[in-house]
Amino acid sequence: MDHINTGFRSILSYSFIYNFFQKVMVGSNKAMKKLVKEYVVPFPKARILDIGCGTSSVLEHLPESIDYTGYDSNPIYIKSSIKKHKNRGCFYCEHISKTTLRDKNSFDIVLAQSILHHLNDEDATKLFSTAFEALKVGGYLITFDSVYIPNQSKIVKFLIDKDRGQHTRTPERYVELADSVFLKVESAIRHDMYRIPMTIFIMKCTKTFSATQV
Repeated sequence: MDHINTGFRSILSYSFIYNFFQKVMVGSNKAMKKLVKEYVVPFPKARILDIGCGTSSVLEHLPESIDYTGYDSNPIYIKSSIKKHKNRGCFYCEHISKTTLRDKNSFDIVLAQSILHHLNDEDATKLFSTAFEALKVGGYLITFDSVYIPNQSKIVKFLIDKDRGQHTRTPERYVELADSVFLKVESAIRHDMYRIPMTIFIMKCTKTFSATQV
């Protein structure tokens, strides 16, 4: 199973509970601030595509002037995004793919936060391909996911094992998937993003050529 949404974990499908869990229990505000400041690095009027945007809480940490588009398949999350951020972007309740992408070769930054570890290899490759199609040349995709590493804390491994996403990978495997689409992939392993113990793998995948140049 790619994604577990039964039992206790099913309550995270509700936006209020999801936001409470992320902000109060996990400390997602701290992680989001660091991610935006150190990796996303938004600039005025940047066009940002958020794949799997959830409740679009990243908007709380982005400049007012950015042009934001968010996609998520959970209608409750999208309803929450529209209610709270309706004047700050466009929100679509659907899975994004090359066929559903509304603007190609036009985004400066694509975000995929905590998405890859919910996707099997085939779907993860599709995400990279869709992000590539969305980006301008010189634009980049930022990914943010849990990761398995050698000699990892038993607590961290336990928390990763209990995540709804069932495709947490090693750093090498994440990079291998990114390399199948992007020529320039930079990465970092972080242990200080959340309030709880957690190992995070961040990638910056830069589009260095257009699809028409292949």
